Amino acid sequence: MPFVPMNVILDHPLPKNSTLSLPYPEGKNEGHFFGAVNHTVSIDGVFFRSPRDFTLITQPDRVVFVWQGEMTLPASSLLHMQLEIPGGDFYYDAKVGITVLNMVHSPLFMVNLAAPAADDEGYWVQPTPVNEVRSLTLAQTQIPTARNVIIHTENDNSHCTFVIEGEDIYRRAVLEKITASSTGKAEGGKAFARINRITPSHPCNGKIQIGTGNKLGLPVFLPSPGYLIREIINGVTVTGGTVVSGETAIPTATTGDRRGTYTPPPTITLDNKQSIHLLLSLLAPGNIGIPDYAG
Repeated sequence: MPFVPMNVILDHPLPKNSTLSLPYPEGKNEGHFFGAVNHTVSIDGVFFRSPRDFTLITQPDRVVFVWQGEMTLPASSLLHMQLEIPGGDFYYDAKVGITVLNMVHSPLFMVNLAAPAADDEGYWVQPTPVNEVRSLTLAQTQIPTARNVIIHTENDNSHCTFVIEGEDIYRRAVLEKITASSTGKAEGGKAFARINRITPSHPCNGKIQIGTGNKLGLPVFLPSPGYLIREIINGVTVTGGTVVSGETAIPTATTGDRRGTYTPPPTITLDNKQSIHLLLSLLAPGNIGIPDYAG
């Protein structure tokens, strides 16, 4: 794939998890880099690669460099960047002497989401009164298929926000804040494989229970719903599922899942018997998304 060079001199130190907002290289915009991940940067002769050491988040008017290395980059450091563009001089046909432009190899992969259990309203926290601000007693800490969290309430608890601290399937930290609803339940958007702590911001009215939703976490970053080629349940092609692409905004406690989620069609009831497979076209099958917000 082709790369576009860009050099940046830091005017201030850049510690871990800091961001740097940059204009696009001349003549380029967000569309040129959509779906790209294999960017590189060289700093004082040391080579770094995305998304392991840093990430680039594309925005309509700028690109945001997020430094994830353990060291603080000192002021006046010169960053030699190479920004990947998916699609370029991809294929040369020797018979006719033509190089086909603006294509990129995007192989197909089958993602196995197993056969998830039915939604369980009290999977994480059984019905309990929340009379003080303290960590709640967890009924479970792990789940076989990563999925979103739902807060169930008896009364109006819209004044109360719950901080969910846990991990994704790669044991990377995930933190989400979910504000309870006034009408019964409030859904989170991040898929948790493990929960370590749940803490309310205020005492709540009546009993609270915290369970699982049916947004299933993907194991790989999905750039866009259009990269989903086929939904397959129990070996049969289906339609009507909901796909949320991987989050590309700077991680916060309220941004979406870093890799994306899949919700089966309303006609499919999760019951440990519905085997779910997704056929995806992936530009970068090794991209598991940038680390989530960890507090």
